[in-house]
Amino acid sequence: MFHQTLILGLILWVNVEGVPRCPPLYIIERCDAASNANNNNNAQPSREYRYQVTATTQSWSASRRACQQLGGDLVVAGAKDFEARKKIFSSIPQGRWYWIGLSDPQHNRRWTWLDQSHGNEHWAANEPNNFHSYNEYCGEVDSSRLYKTNDYSCYANLYGVCEIPVNQQ
Repeated sequence: MFHQTLILGLILWVNVEGVPRCPPLYIIERCDAASNANNNNNAQPSREYRYQVTATTQSWSASRRACQQLGGDLVVAGAKDFEARKKIFSSIPQGRWYWIGLSDPQHNRRWTWLDQSHGNEHWAANEPNNFHSYNEYCGEVDSSRLYKTNDYSCYANLYGVCEIPVNQQ
């Protein structure tokens, strides 16, 4: 049995019994207020996603491929919106580090989301820092930083959070 909760314009579906599916699945429905204003109050969700954690730890690129095989990609929309991010990441196993769809592909400290946008990275304090020049060009999130973004080596083995569209527009 699932329960629907409305939080700040987001709908989060969670398993009421508290027993997550394996791997856990979460659905968030997002409404785009700007496009709804142009639709004469015919509010339609702009996109609905489910979130799934990769089964194993792997590099950023391998996690991305795993998400693409599921029909999605590493989380972007649910990571750029910080309230959604907190809801998603607090609902999955804690004490792990997770890849998100943010990277510095040109290694020029210009961080880019997989949707090619910039901004809304929600960096942790003193990040990004390319700690000891370890070539930290990929973004990760974990509960120890209160779900704020950290730059990390893309070759490290972390879990990925996949964002999979549920409805196609």
